[in-house]
Amino acid sequence: MPGTVQEEGMYAVESDEAPQRGALTVESFTEIFETYYDRIFRYIFCRVGDYHASEDLSSLVFERALVNRAAYAPQRAGLAVWLFAIAGNAVADYHRNRKKRGVFSLEVLGDVASPDNPEESCLTKEKHRELYRALAILREKERNIIALKYGAGLKNTEIAAMTGVSASNIGVVLSRSMRKLERFLSKGGCRNE
Repeated sequence: MPGTVQEEGMYAVESDEAPQRGALTVESFTEIFETYYDRIFRYIFCRVGDYHASEDLSSLVFERALVNRAAYAPQRAGLAVWLFAIAGNAVADYHRNRKKRGVFSLEVLGDVASPDNPEESCLTKEKHRELYRALAILREKERNIIALKYGAGLKNTEIAAMTGVSASNIGVVLSRSMRKLERFLSKGGCRNE
C-alpha cells in the first residue's frame, strides 16, 4: 500500500522499500546504496555532465552519508531528501573547485540512439546539443529543479523539502522552465519531441 511504513530490521521502510527512519547502521547502508545509487548518480550526472566525475561524486555522497549517519534526523526530512541534500552539496563543491558553471545533461533521461544506426545517432546528438544550449538560458535554480525532477525522479514534495520552497512553487518553476525551453527550441528550429 503506497505511503505505508512498516518496520523492517533496524529501520522502517516506506512502500518503495527504501530505508526511511530509525538507526542508520553500517549494515543498512548496503540496502540504502542499492536503493538510491542510480537516482543519485542520474541527478549528479545531470548537474555535472561528466560520467566519471559523476561516479566519483556519487561514491562521495554515500561515503559522507555513512560517515555522518549519526547526523541523520528522520524527524526533519526523509532519507531521500537527506541523501539528495548531500548530493547537492557535493555538486556545489565540485563546481566551486573547478570555478565554472555546471553543465546540465539530459542524456540519461532520453532514449539514446542505437550506435548501429549512425543517422539516428547523429540526429540524437544534435538534439542533445540544442537541448544543452537551451538549458544554458535557465537560472541555476531552474536547472537544479529540472535535474531533481527528471534526472533523479523525485516528487515535487521531495524537491520542496530539499529546496525550502512549497511543492506548488516547484510545480510552477518546472512549468515555466519547460515553457522557456520549448520557446527557445522552437525558435532554433528544433522542436521538443
